[in-house]
Amino acid sequence: MHLFLQKVELNNGTFLHYPEGMVQNTKQAIVKVDDIKSGTWYLGLKNPSAMNGIHINIEVVAITETRKPIAKTEKQQKAELYAGLAKTQFENEAYDKCVEYCDKAISEYELGWVLATKGLAQLMLGKEIEGTETYIIAITLVKKQPNPNRIFREMIHDIDKTIKTNPDLKGAVEIKKLITAQL
Repeated sequence: MHLFLQKVELNNGTFLHYPEGMVQNTKQAIVKVDDIKSGTWYLGLKNPSAMNGIHINIEVVAITETRKPIAKTEKQQKAELYAGLAKTQFENEAYDKCVEYCDKAISEYELGWVLATKGLAQLMLGKEIEGTETYIIAITLVKKQPNPNRIFREMIHDIDKTIKTNPDLKGAVEIKKLITAQL
C-alpha cells in the first residue's frame, strides 16, 4: 500500500490514469491491458461509495515475453552493408550504382527490402517492367521474412517519398497498391 501511495507523492499528488482496462458498474469483467512495454505499473481500485462496503475478488495474470536477438550470419551482415550502400546511392540519385549494390547484396543474402530498393531504382531508370517484376519478387520474399508488415510499411513510405519528388513515375502507384494489399 505504501508503494502505491508513494506514486501519488512522486507525481505531484495525482495518479496517472490510463483508460484502457477501465471497467465501471459491472459484476464481472475480463480486462486486457496490452500497451505496457516497460517499467513498473500498479493496479488501482476505487470504491465510488465509501459508505457502502463492497466485496472484490481479483485474479491477475501477467503474460510476459522475452525477445532474444537473432544472430545474423556473416553473409547477412555483408548483404546489409551492401544494401546500406545501395540506399545511399539511391538517395544520391545514382540509380545504376544502387542497382549494382543491390545485386551484390542479394548475391550474399536474399532480403526483400533490398529487392524493393532495386525495384524502385529500376523505376527511376525508366525500366517499369523490370522494376515491377523485381517488386513482385520482393513482395513474395518479404512475406516469408520476420515482421513483414513493418517492411511493407517501409516499402510504401519509400514509394510515397519518391512519388512526392517524381509524381509522374510510371508503375509506382500500381506497385504501391500491390504492397498495400499485403497489409
